[in-house]
Amino acid sequence: MTLSNPLIIFLFIGLFARFAFVLPGMPVYEEVIGYLAILLGALSWWFGITFFVSKVRTCFNLRGIWLINRIIGGVVMVVSLLGFIFTLLGASFY
Repeated sequence: MTLSNPLIIFLFIGLFARFAFVLPGMPVYEEVIGYLAILLGALSWWFGITFFVSKVRTCFNLRGIWLINRIIGGVVMVVSLLGFIFTLLGASFY
């Protein structure tokens, strides 16, 4: 996954820093379990997406792909804007 999109490394670094994944005094086995869970989740997501796309790829034409790209792009922009606004306001979800 990182070979096709190296920016994912920066995403993981930011998420680890934001959610305080590694805490002082945390046992090593808990860290290893956490990293393995992230790896398993990423692999499951990747294989799930590729399996789904391989099953339904014949159902899409160029217009359908264009529409999906626009919808996903809009969702990403809205979430990014909300994250930016929450950051400026100092608000959080927890």
